[in-house]
Amino acid sequence: MNRREFLRGVSVKTIAMASTISGILDRGASGAPGGNAKSLAEPGTRADWLARWQKNILDSARSRYCDKEMGEELGWLVSPFLNGCYYEQHHIARWLIAMHDVTKKPIYRERGEQWWRLMKTRMRTRESGKYFVWNYWDAAGPWDYKPDGSRKHWTGVHPNGGYYAIDVEGIVTAFEHGLVFGHEDIDRLIATNRDFMWNHQMTGAAFQRIDGGQPDPRWKHSPGVLWTALVPYDETLRKIFLANHDPGDWGALSATPWFLALPAS
Repeated sequence: MNRREFLRGVSVKTIAMASTISGILDRGASGAPGGNAKSLAEPGTRADWLARWQKNILDSARSRYCDKEMGEELGWLVSPFLNGCYYEQHHIARWLIAMHDVTKKPIYRERGEQWWRLMKTRMRTRESGKYFVWNYWDAAGPWDYKPDGSRKHWTGVHPNGGYYAIDVEGIVTAFEHGLVFGHEDIDRLIATNRDFMWNHQMTGAAFQRIDGGQPDPRWKHSPGVLWTALVPYDETLRKIFLANHDPGDWGALSATPWFLALPAS
């Protein structure tokens, strides 16, 4: 099987998943077969979001490819190239935890924990400890420096806030598995995203950079973003999500079913 046939197969499987998830969520929300959990989303919202989410997959899975000019149908369905920046390490750590969840082999959990312990050392507090800030990447050792002593990679806060949302997904995964990060860390992340970054507008919510810096014209619409992984832990962030989430957007392909499957508590 060549890459093109493989990607088409993945697309078919993704569409099949979309067509069955509604039934899964409905069973979970009604309490069958595993209890009486209630979804965070209202029934009308759940039905509308699922319909728009499925349409997005059906319409775009056939054509969303990155490299058509090269004749290679490499697309968003393929794992990203991993070059060592923090958000990519969080992807790897989350995969390791998923492997542990399935296999119960300690080595996967231990390796994920090692990354998160390092990550926590790279996170700094600001404004008397109220908020977190961290770089997109930091040098990890001598291999990250050129012979003249300069770093091989630019270091600082990245002007594209989406990378930080991925970092927070990783941190929340660690927290939910009892690793490295505690309630105090989650509370400080919530404060950073809600009290410092958010423009305090429920409709048309916008977020500034994690360090308060000026937006880069290349990412003028996303200097900061809602840290969706924190939505289950804060009512205000949850309201922002509900008021602004677009299940038809490509970025919602994973967030929509994730949120709709969350139990109300």
